Amino acid sequence: MSRRIKVFLSHRSADKPLVEGIAESLRREANVEPWLDKWNLVPGQPWQTALEDAILACDCCAVFVGPRLPERDTFGPWHHAEMRALIARQIEDPHRRFAVIPVLLPGADREVRSALVVRRCASNSVRTQSRCVLSLKE
Repeated sequence: MSRRIKVFLSHRSADKPLVEGIAESLRREANVEPWLDKWNLVPGQPWQTALEDAILACDCCAVFVGPRLPERDTFGPWHHAEMRALIARQIEDPHRRFAVIPVLLPGADREVRSALVVRRCASNSVRTQSRCVLSLKE
């Protein structure tokens, strides 16, 4: 069996239950090792360093976009910080192999497609993105 693809899963806290279910499916049904904060961060330990290490160690990432909440933006504050770090990694990758893949969750605002993360993803080659394709049925 080939090496499992390591995928960093960036999401808002409000979307965690759905993203965790997707992570379990990826682990069980695909050759993917998802990195999910709930599974990997240890309470009381320096989590910022663990996030940075995970971003550097993953092969690609999935940025989950859920429905807009009345009291919040589409993205949470840490979601924004993760996306900035992930896009920076993508831009700095000299071989252009690191993919940032947007995943619209059920109920997500379709207008989010114009977001910076989607424009950055479009610059990846088809070959690169095909290594880390994630699909979600609504």
